[in-house]
Amino acid sequence: MLARELQELWDDGAEESARLASRMRRLAVFWVDLDADPDRMAADDAEMRVALALRMSPTSAHRHIHDAHVAVHELPGVHARLASGELPVTWMQQILRGVRDLTAGQRSEVDAEIAGWDLAWTPEQFRRRLSLLLTRIRSREPVPADRTPEALRRVEVLPVEDEGMACLRLLGPVPEITSLARRLDASARAVQAAQRRALEAGAAATGIGAAAAGIGADASVDGELVPGTGADARAAGAIASEAGAALPALADSVPDIPFDDGTVLTTGRAMSLARLRFDIMARSVLETGAVEIPSERFRINVVVPVLALLGASDAPATLDGTVPIPAAMARSLAGGEGVWHRVLTDPATGAFLPLPAQRYTPTSAMLEHLRLRNATCAVPGCTRPSSWASECDHIEEYDHRDPASGGLTEIENLHLLCWQQYQMKTAGRIDPERCGLRPRDGELFTIFPSASPPEEPTAAPAAVPKKPTPDAASLGPVARNPGPDLTTSVPRPDVDVTDSVSDAPGGAARRHAVSPPGATRWELGDGSRVTVEDDVDVMTPRTVAELEVHWNRHLALVEEREQRSQQQHAQQLRARQQQAQPPWGPPPF
Repeated sequence: MLARELQELWDDGAEESARLASRMRRLAVFWVDLDADPDRMAADDAEMRVALALRMSPTSAHRHIHDAHVAVHELPGVHARLASGELPVTWMQQILRGVRDLTAGQRSEVDAEIAGWDLAWTPEQFRRRLSLLLTRIRSREPVPADRTPEALRRVEVLPVEDEGMACLRLLGPVPEITSLARRLDASARAVQAAQRRALEAGAAATGIGAAAAGIGADASVDGELVPGTGADARAAGAIASEAGAALPALADSVPDIPFDDGTVLTTGRAMSLARLRFDIMARSVLETGAVEIPSERFRINVVVPVLALLGASDAPATLDGTVPIPAAMARSLAGGEGVWHRVLTDPATGAFLPLPAQRYTPTSAMLEHLRLRNATCAVPGCTRPSSWASECDHIEEYDHRDPASGGLTEIENLHLLCWQQYQMKTAGRIDPERCGLRPRDGELFTIFPSASPPEEPTAAPAAVPKKPTPDAASLGPVARNPGPDLTTSVPRPDVDVTDSVSDAPGGAARRHAVSPPGATRWELGDGSRVTVEDDVDVMTPRTVAELEVHWNRHLALVEEREQRSQQQHAQQLRARQQQAQPPWGPPPF
């Protein structure tokens, strides 16, 4: 018996299980069995349509479709218990994760056994029984060749929550990973020892004590230096003072220090093992035998707002258009580069301003612009970075016989696609069309200064057109013919002309050409349509707003100084007039 509040939570959980079972039935129809139908593009097409409907990546959509197929068709007994609300959602997810590497026959055996379970267990009891069941079933048959640890070797780049950080994960058989870790650790310890010997040699050459140079002044826990624990606390202050005075002389006499980027000479201590392991991996030469590695097609772009670059703002930068990095890190990266590339954006919308070209092969500048406009593959839902193995594709096919008739090599007719989506477009499964969201010829909005607006303006100022945000109903399940128009664009920043008018400086009217971001409409094989706007620099409007705030403050100070000057001039004029009059006043006539 449960209290009313707990019973309501229990009922909510049962309803959630039933909803998941219903959703799995709808997802299972999108499954394409590649063993029976080796059409990989059909599977990619289904995954892309589901990804659009569920607002997720095609990779996630594939996992959802696969799990739904397994649950509905290979675990019917378990799915029935889920639909009845008996099986919690979290337990169902544990089952699906556990049976992913099993054969159809093994999954049938799992289904038969779990369908007869009482389920009146604690979560830990269920987890333990499920683990024992899966282990018992796996041990009866050899592991499939494509599921062995050797076959599952891979390297992955994973995002982490720490700002400005990323994770490179290396997965493989335990003996291989352990051997690599030990070799890496032995290399780091050897380099650390060499750094200490170099510091000792420099200290001996200058007559500096080891404690003053920082050598041996730290304790070690599992090979990691712990500053300040190797010296007596009463002498710590004196040692630190002596070490600070000794470092300049030590830097002049110490020999070359391996793997030192200035940290060792600056601190007078060898680098930590954790840092050395990273540096050794990052600086190691990748051995590919006789295979020649082509040069990078794209540079690594770090887009930094100009105010953040100048240190006047802490607005974050973006790495390759997808990963935010702190402003301090961006300034450090910019300081180490000899060449900066200017990126022009529209001040109101942040749209990247295009570079024109008219030929079949796009220029490198055009490719870089396209990568700014679409940091990932241009196909909606695809999350593959456009800087990796992408193809520059003409939206309207280029006419080699008559280039002037259409399909020109210009920014508005190009996009970057990953190799997989490029094949799907070539096969006609997806059809893009560039939308007419560019400003009309001569389309301007005019801002008149508040101090002296023209008496008879020739035309009313035109604001940037607003684009409605789609409601949730328009993003429901993908229908068959005819399909819905799924609009997943980012709302464009609105421009309030009235506010802009009041903030305009005195003088002639300011006229700005509106450059809203472009968009591409995609038509899928089942008749569904989706419109996606180009990526924009989201920090540009904020930067412009900050500049306008400071500009308005400047104008206010200028106006205040002018008023003060006028008041002082009026006071001086009145004082001179009073001094010019005789003390007996003006004559009576």
